[in-house]
Amino acid sequence: MDINFDPKQITSWDVGTSIGVELKANLDQTHISLGVLANTLCPTRKAGNPLWKKDEGQTLTALASAIGVDRTWLSNAASNAKFWEDHLDQIPVQASIGQLNAARKLVDWKPGKKVTAAMRKEAVRYLQGLIEPDEAEEPEPLDFVRVARRKLAKALLGEPALSSSDSTLVEKAKDNLDVVVSRHDD
Repeated sequence: MDINFDPKQITSWDVGTSIGVELKANLDQTHISLGVLANTLCPTRKAGNPLWKKDEGQTLTALASAIGVDRTWLSNAASNAKFWEDHLDQIPVQASIGQLNAARKLVDWKPGKKVTAAMRKEAVRYLQGLIEPDEAEEPEPLDFVRVARRKLAKALLGEPALSSSDSTLVEKAKDNLDVVVSRHDD
């Protein structure tokens, strides 16, 4: 791996920040470019879809592993690339990758959903610092139970497989959480 600048050439704060701005621009370009690549190779992004079907693309998890990046980071890159598709010029220069993620979430956009002009306009206003997101609501206790149940279900499917006795214990725990959830869903 190479460093894209010579640290000895940084003679002042201004020179250093100028280099930093350029590196950040390269990072942003890489983020969006990898997002476009992910959308091209993985056109169907369905959570929990581990199987590749011919001509339907590979999973985002497989792509992230193949190119050596974090799956969540690549998922956000793909979502950002899709949300801003054909409108990249609207992204303010100072916007960070984290702010792009937050802007999408602020307007409640998810992959597969149509991006409206109003959504994009609201996202730009957020990126420009003109609006603040509402304070996040505190999750209810049942939300944590649902998350724990989903994680236990994933544990039963994971590799390497759990031992038979551990699988039985995890299955019982998941079943108990199902009972709790069903009491509140009725």
